[in-house]
Amino acid sequence: MAKKLLFLTLTVFTLSIAAADRAPVQLEKPVQFSEIINVEFKAPPTETQINLLRKVKFVISVTRLTPLKDREGYFPRIYEVRVDKAALNSQSFPELKADLIKTGVIKKLWESHYFVNYSIIPSTTTTPASNDTLFNYQWNVHNNGQKILNDITDIKPEVFDGKDGIDIGWIKIRDQLNTIVKRDVKVAVIDSGSTTDHPDLKNSFAKNMIECTPQGTVNVAAKEDKDNNGYIGDCMGWSFATPENLPQGKNIVDDDFGHGTHVGSIMAAEGNNKNGIAGISNKIKLIPIKVYRDDRSQPGRMNTLSGFISNITKAVAYAIAIKAEVINISLGWPESADSDDVRKVFELAMKNNITIVAAAGNDSHNALVYPCAYRGVICVGSVNNNGTVSDFSNYGGHVDVLAPGNEILAAIPMKIKSEFSIAGYDVKWGTSQAAPHVAAIAALLKGAKESISSDEIYARLLSTSVPIPSDEKYFLGGLVQLDKALTEPLKPAVRPIFKNLTQIPYNYLGQNEGQFKLSLPIRSYGAAAHNIEIAVSSDLPNVRFDNPVLRYPTLDSGEEVILNLNGS
Repeated sequence: MAKKLLFLTLTVFTLSIAAADRAPVQLEKPVQFSEIINVEFKAPPTETQINLLRKVKFVISVTRLTPLKDREGYFPRIYEVRVDKAALNSQSFPELKADLIKTGVIKKLWESHYFVNYSIIPSTTTTPASNDTLFNYQWNVHNNGQKILNDITDIKPEVFDGKDGIDIGWIKIRDQLNTIVKRDVKVAVIDSGSTTDHPDLKNSFAKNMIECTPQGTVNVAAKEDKDNNGYIGDCMGWSFATPENLPQGKNIVDDDFGHGTHVGSIMAAEGNNKNGIAGISNKIKLIPIKVYRDDRSQPGRMNTLSGFISNITKAVAYAIAIKAEVINISLGWPESADSDDVRKVFELAMKNNITIVAAAGNDSHNALVYPCAYRGVICVGSVNNNGTVSDFSNYGGHVDVLAPGNEILAAIPMKIKSEFSIAGYDVKWGTSQAAPHVAAIAALLKGAKESISSDEIYARLLSTSVPIPSDEKYFLGGLVQLDKALTEPLKPAVRPIFKNLTQIPYNYLGQNEGQFKLSLPIRSYGAAAHNIEIAVSSDLPNVRFDNPVLRYPTLDSGEEVILNLNGS
């Protein structure tokens, strides 16, 4: 049966369908072949079976991807095969993969591709809400008129005037935070690592003290895994980006790029220390997990940041092992680079009650990007200081909420050159900067409400968010509000689930020409909802639904129903 596709768009309460008026966005293609191949053995392998792979031509090493164990026994079968990429070509690489399969001990294999990571005039107030010296630049936590300058030409900037209240609502609850949030909360930052001795961050890390020196620092010469978690000397996080030829150093998360430090400090830079910026809360304790490094100075690595999707799998597995409660991941990859191991480890993390927050991406399109498009991951777009959606922000039904992302001042390593006027701080933009605002709110909700579920966190984020109007871009929720999320009673929050859903197949030839069917999940995340009416509509006048209005008397908290929609 011949079929075409309709492309989905979304408003807050309706499902809209629009035909594609241009070719789908083409995401960057992965490299022709990778230096890392992941393999799934048919069963947990013996040393003899592992050696069969090691003997294959061009194989450098075969190691277990992660020490993580799961009930299904999946991860003990997953190994990472490093190959001599420099010696390979377009002909020998397929032969290498065929030789690996011919060993007869592996079930499947896949390449691990690269992922991508995604100026302010301060307010003039003489009574800032924090004694941190750069606080008046932080429109993201207290917007009281700061201006943002975007260069149009070398001599002419575009000025965005800040709008009071277009922030995360921090100022309204700052004095009650330490009372409402009863304990510290561990947030894993999967990124480029972090500087650990920055004056604004030195007290902001969750320390695995059994693996630290008596002084609470990283033991660079550690040889013993004292807590038996598979990571020797992991005092303050772990690096999966340390070059393989270095015998030690995987417990050193030094940030050579600045992205991870910047993201982490938005959440947890020490507040009211008369220095630098104020993070959202001192109750947030960071676990930096380094998954890429700056290779731009290396021969043949011009303008590259070295990181593989398999590093993400290892990082999430480590976050589970170290008992992180929230993961912030300001990274992304296209569907062509997605793989079973990374999907499964995200699912396992969420089963372990870890809330995962990811950046939506900075390409101004609605194509699916992972991990944002994984079900259960909270995907974050960006807003500007004037109350508009950021021009770079990705959008779509899979993007859940918004947070400040334009020109955000935060910490960077002191050794990295800054375009800001003060060393150790810089202004960056992107959904990478938006995501940690949401991760911080999720963490504080966990610190305030001991048994809070993932559904309730999601419901509180969405139901208390402020709608941000846009003529072209659409999102499931609006600008997150810390104060309301923490203090307001739990409200009903019934929402469609658009993760992984962008197109509807429809018949365009034959007896049922033009007809389509759609099964759309609807979930009640918050308090029980009553007398629910769901209206479905289309932006196109020639597209109609046979059953455009559906009613449910009650949807209990956590209840999910499937809307079976017919139309033409």
